[in-house]
Amino acid sequence: MVKVTEKAMAEICQKISIDEKELEFLGGGREDSDGSVYTYNSSSGKMALKILAISEDQAN
Repeated sequence: MVKVTEKAMAEICQKISIDEKELEFLGGGREDSDGSVYTYNSSSGKMALKILAISEDQAN
């Protein structure tokens, strides 16, 4: 599992119009997981955001 940087998190939230302060950590982010999951409230109700990241050497 690759750690999502603060800069990447800010960019993701900006692109999908989520206030980063609204995200609540739900789970994941361990070495044996494939990402981190957060929840937030939207006009449609409670939503989940899963962020997956791989290292550059795994992407090639």
